[in-house]
Amino acid sequence: MTRCALCGFDRVLIKSHLIPAAAYAHLRRNTNFGMQQSVKINKYEKTAVQTDNQVQQPLLCKDCEDLFSKHGERIVGQLWSTQGGFPLFDMLSLKTPRVKTPKITTFDIDAIDKVFVDGLFYFAISIFWRAEVWSWHRAENPYGNGLGSRYELEFKEFLKFNSGLSNLYLCVEVNSDKDSRGLFSFPSCERLEGSWYHSFVILGMRFVMVVGGGKSKIRDVCEAIGSNMFFSLSDFSESFAFKDMISSARGGVTRRGKFSSLDLDSLVGK
Repeated sequence: MTRCALCGFDRVLIKSHLIPAAAYAHLRRNTNFGMQQSVKINKYEKTAVQTDNQVQQPLLCKDCEDLFSKHGERIVGQLWSTQGGFPLFDMLSLKTPRVKTPKITTFDIDAIDKVFVDGLFYFAISIFWRAEVWSWHRAENPYGNGLGSRYELEFKEFLKFNSGLSNLYLCVEVNSDKDSRGLFSFPSCERLEGSWYHSFVILGMRFVMVVGGGKSKIRDVCEAIGSNMFFSLSDFSESFAFKDMISSARGGVTRRGKFSSLDLDSLVGK
């Protein structure tokens, strides 16, 4: 018995996953250059290794874990990219965008059913909150206590009681490139444009959140469309984050085990 991080009651805790357990099977099948195991790139340790290890720890009681599953993970599991397709991409592709440029296409939230919008929003908040309260080893913490005490509490109240959230703006970026959809990254936080940008990637979707009163491009779009959330469609393989990951896998990290013998240039292109 110990205290659940969400409800605060002393209960038997189960092993909670930072990234949903269901995502790992799709990582093995759908990515990593045709290999049978996922590749974990750790920029803090500067290593890359094939592994099926899942990041988990005792954090929530069964009731709170079920709450996360019911309102977020089960819904998002119907939308993310798998070998069978990418439902969220297909839904947006059938809709008329609000704005379209050569590099990015933007959609209002009414482009998909409200149950999916609500599930994606809840899922994003649950992952960012979970990263905030996660017991990281300091040297490996990719999030760096990004929310702070005020927003950690607001996020907790939303997850438990669906209470309101202030000064929060969310973009769900959808990957148009089929070959780079089988990835995930843990939540991270960085300072840009005078605001803190929080983000993570999972199976064709990148969740990018801004909280606080600072100005940002995401906030500008949200205020222009009258919503705190919107969708965008773009090619992740052209993004800085993806190119940096490939660069790290080639030479910026020490490749261990079977991964060290692979010819990455022939697998991912030069």
